[in-house]
Amino acid sequence: MPQVDQDWYRDTFIEKIQKRGSAIIDARGHSSAASAAQAIIHHMHDWINGTPENDWVSMGIVSDGSYGIEKGIIYSFPVRCDYGRYQIVQGLEIGEFAREKMTLSEQELLKEMDTVKNLLPKETGESHRNLSVCLRSGTTLYDDGISLPKKQYLQTDRVR
Repeated sequence: MPQVDQDWYRDTFIEKIQKRGSAIIDARGHSSAASAAQAIIHHMHDWINGTPENDWVSMGIVSDGSYGIEKGIIYSFPVRCDYGRYQIVQGLEIGEFAREKMTLSEQELLKEMDTVKNLLPKETGESHRNLSVCLRSGTTLYDDGISLPKKQYLQTDRVR
């Protein structure tokens, strides 16, 4: 991000984004639910209708191990969407500062997942850890977790 002052980005912008929910509550006197609802609308629009060509958005999806993020956690990745399917954008350059922040987020998510793992069915965690890297087509291969040798299958949960 050469056009953005790095000191401002590190010391001001990130903290402001992290605290935006409480800032909205302080300013309006009630929940920031409308802001969250608007984000959900944009998310679903991009997922269902697709992203513009050569563009991508960030979405919280189950990690397939891309960018070194542990498989199985819900993590925000850069994705391209094509009418109900998504594909993680691979090969983006990650600077040292961004990597540090990504690792901190990953560790926090792993800690949260560990806190609630006893509340989830065992199969949920196992199926998430068996996730394979997304194919170029945008479909995702899963290990069925049963067969020996392991068989892969395509999950195509798509509603029109």
